[in-house]
Amino acid sequence: MINKIFLPTQQKNGFLNPESKKVTTREQAFEGFNKMKQQRYDDVMAHEQAHLSAAGHLAASGIHLDYGANGVVTGGHVMIRVPEAGSADMPEDKLKQIISDARIARQAADAPSSLGGDAGELSGADKRIIAKASRVESTTKLALQECQCKSCNSCNGVGNKLNISG
Repeated sequence: MINKIFLPTQQKNGFLNPESKKVTTREQAFEGFNKMKQQRYDDVMAHEQAHLSAAGHLAASGIHLDYGANGVVTGGHVMIRVPEAGSADMPEDKLKQIISDARIARQAADAPSSLGGDAGELSGADKRIIAKASRVESTTKLALQECQCKSCNSCNGVGNKLNISG
């Protein structure tokens, strides 16, 4: 969760600097605010750029940033397409493409975690995409195994490729 950055507030002896949490001059307080504002922008932009770079052809949008009333970035997003799970009645090459795309979507959603610090924190949306892409990948891998098994006809599609007839 992103912490709010507040504008400097006037106190009895000066202005409260949001960076140092100390009463300072008006100029120092706004310098602290602007430093925090820039750091937030840099962190959110790095986070979203990591998503976008890793998403490749699955990026459904560019980087979108959200701003609060005080001009501070409050968050951002990059839309990442997650494929639907495949089924055994699909061609093998299509199933392999779905598995590959699900893996890319999962990696793109997780990409910022390597950044560390605030930029590396994953949002709830990031975690939901990771979970969905993981489910699609594992479900489609099972469908691919079933598809490959049916094509060999040694088990009549039951899934046991062991020959125990002996």
